[in-house]
Amino acid sequence: MPLPATDAFAGRGNNPLANSANWTTSGAQDCQTRDTNDIAGDNNGSGTSLTHWSADSFADDHSSEFVVTSVVTSTDWIGPGVRLQGGAKSGYVYWMRSTDSQLRRFDAGSQTAIGGTGEGYAATDVIYLEISSTTLDPKKNGATDANIGTQTDATYSSGSAGVGALDNSNNNRIDDFTGDDLGAAPGRTTFNTDPRPLGMFAGVSRGFNAP
Repeated sequence: MPLPATDAFAGRGNNPLANSANWTTSGAQDCQTRDTNDIAGDNNGSGTSLTHWSADSFADDHSSEFVVTSVVTSTDWIGPGVRLQGGAKSGYVYWMRSTDSQLRRFDAGSQTAIGGTGEGYAATDVIYLEISSTTLDPKKNGATDANIGTQTDATYSSGSAGVGALDNSNNNRIDDFTGDDLGAAPGRTTFNTDPRPLGMFAGVSRGFNAP
């Protein structure tokens, strides 16, 4: 399928995310779809879940974005991941809860903090992570997380967009995934379908830019 990759997680009940054909998990844990039409951490207990979009290949520089649907203060975390590695719990994740957020690198399941403690989140906030070359940019509602800032790390040079979660984050849930390559040109969304000559109706939009 062409990028951007999108998923609204609707109508799948309480099941492992990787039951969906477009997603692949690394390790025993997996994020879960919910009957609330969003996703949370592993429903089977503690552990880190890294699940990536596997229906498309991503360029080395790409992004992952979600909308927060529910969030509390807890020991659970969930958020977007980039350069996630198939077959290993490795890559980068920017995850959140109500009081703060964190940027993490995962190396076969082990965590390393990148930068300081980030901003807290609320329902309807947009959480986003991109990587360009070696620069990671975590964003809240379109602006770089002021507490973390942009960070650099050269451990992983390629991978896929997806999601990372810690423990059963049923109270911390996200929705509306978008994964895309950076700098991708948007497809044309308006077209002229009227068979009459375009010049017949001056001042009327025909789905193109006049000179």
